[in-house]
Amino acid sequence: MSSCHRCGAATPTGRFCAECGAPVAASPAAGPGSASPRDASAGRTARVLPWVVGALFVVLLAAGGALLVLREGPEEPAAVDVPRGGAGRDPDRAPTSAPSPSASPGEETAPTPTGDPVEVAAAASITVPATAPSSVDVADGSTTSYDDTRLVDGDPTTCWRTSGDAGGSEIVLDLAEPVALSRVGLVNGYAKTATDPRGTTYDWYSLNRRVLAVEWVLDDGTTLRQDLGESRELQTLDAGGAVTSSVRLRIVAVSAPGDGLDAKDYTALSEVSLLGAPVAAG
Repeated sequence: MSSCHRCGAATPTGRFCAECGAPVAASPAAGPGSASPRDASAGRTARVLPWVVGALFVVLLAAGGALLVLREGPEEPAAVDVPRGGAGRDPDRAPTSAPSPSASPGEETAPTPTGDPVEVAAAASITVPATAPSSVDVADGSTTSYDDTRLVDGDPTTCWRTSGDAGGSEIVLDLAEPVALSRVGLVNGYAKTATDPRGTTYDWYSLNRRVLAVEWVLDDGTTLRQDLGESRELQTLDAGGAVTSSVRLRIVAVSAPGDGLDAKDYTALSEVSLLGAPVAAG
């Protein structure tokens, strides 16, 4: 029995409704195109299934990633280079600065002067080339010698001299102690005049050879060149305070002898001066 499609009354299987007289439609037979409740349910399942599968795939993918992370564990710290024979640096320890060179144990400091510069040549031990023989003083007939002590006696009217041209030879002065050498100098010829009993005056500076250029060589190899003029006075050169215990005076250039019968073929030096201050070792 079915219900009336107009009034909803239950109607027998007739052609018209007993209540409102509306024609009763026959129940449609299940044909090939109609879907049963089971088919409808299957359709809904088919439509929903891809979404369920997709969701499950996402869940599985996330779970797999988490499992991979758990399996790998935390990232290892970067390796620290360790010097041979020593431990690695503690990252929590504050860095320390390296000691300054002046603080190194056992290191010596440079010597420093202990006073004002003084003349130190007079106390030096002197080595010279061959010395010329003694002569007779024309003024009074006394014997005049030319040994190395004449270089440092403080008297420019005495001299050390050697025969001929002394260019290339050296005079060595070994000092009594190391000094900071501030100035060097010399009188570059025989700075003496003499008058004989007849009234003839002899200028031994111009009659002997004069030294025109020298080099002062110190212990550390420092070489100071000095070019000299035609002067009977002490000619000096700044030595810069270099510390040395010896001085080599190298004769670089020498003049020709003077003119006339009284000219002397000797290279002469009247005085050598070395101003220096003693030093204290560090």
